[in-house]
Amino acid sequence: MGMFSLPSSHVTLSAIAATGLLALLSACGGPSEQEWKAMQQAASQVGEMQQEIKSVRGRLIELETDVNLLSDDMTSLKGAKAQAAQLSPEDRKLIDEMKKKIETLQADLDKARKEAAAAPREAAAPRPAESGAAAAGATARASRAPGNLPEPVADPAAANPKDKGSYYDVQKGDTIESIAAAKGVSASKIRAANKIPSGRNPTAGARIFVPAP
Repeated sequence: MGMFSLPSSHVTLSAIAATGLLALLSACGGPSEQEWKAMQQAASQVGEMQQEIKSVRGRLIELETDVNLLSDDMTSLKGAKAQAAQLSPEDRKLIDEMKKKIETLQADLDKARKEAAAAPREAAAPRPAESGAAAAGATARASRAPGNLPEPVADPAAANPKDKGSYYDVQKGDTIESIAAAKGVSASKIRAANKIPSGRNPTAGARIFVPAP
């Protein structure tokens, strides 16, 4: 039955003894009623004991299976431990080097993240080494940038009084070219008469001088 087998010889002998006793009493003229009940009770107890022994045997078989499984697990663990212990010094050295490389890469990554987070703050902070003259020069250059030029204002007074022509109030959406086309005069003459640089247009509401064609 395995490592937890349970003999049943005692129960079997008890059953044989009870049967023999019944036969002996029958040969002697039969047992009394009280003796008969006692023997029946003993036989019943023997049957119950046999059933209990069968149940115990079943549980012992299950326990034996569990123990075998645990034994297999222990064997596997011992094998894994032995395999780990069999690593050569070169393998252990290689593993240690890989761990160090991973730690170095992680440190570099953390440093790069900190530098990237600090870069916007450094770009926004003023530079103390910049002199007042340099700052003024930068301001002047910025004011001369095309995007910072003020809107041109027509100067009708700049036109020569002797020039023939008429004044025109600029409407929304007008350009020098559209005004020139409407008046039949070249755009360059209008720009020259009002000192408006090329590529610029007067704002709506301004009055300009339009030379005669």
